[in-house]
Amino acid sequence: MRDLQVLPESYLSSCRLPDLLSSPEGSSGENEYLKEFLPLIEQNIQRFIHKTSDYIYRNDFQGIGSSARSLLEDICFFRLDGINELMSEMVFLSRTRSNMGQIIRLFNIFIDQYPFLLRNLRASFQ
Repeated sequence: MRDLQVLPESYLSSCRLPDLLSSPEGSSGENEYLKEFLPLIEQNIQRFIHKTSDYIYRNDFQGIGSSARSLLEDICFFRLDGINELMSEMVFLSRTRSNMGQIIRLFNIFIDQYPFLLRNLRASFQ
């Protein structure tokens, strides 16, 4: 069985994005491509928050896992390592259907750190 650890409250505040815009010349098309995804990522984060809060209220482990996996795909795309680990933990916990308290704690950490996440995402494309 996998050992679970409680993440500190400031876990996500150290999440730093790579400087996506400082890539070598000739890849500006890739940067523009990534920029186009920013509103979609923001929308997906809002959807995750809304759906997951509803799934938590209904004690729906499968819904929580589905919602977290969906956002995890976006997070992997942007290489947001700290949040990637948090979402992976939520997916794992939802699969094992064992610890709703820990899922709620992780979700609350995500909610607390969400403004920093958006600020870091936006700053990467300024």
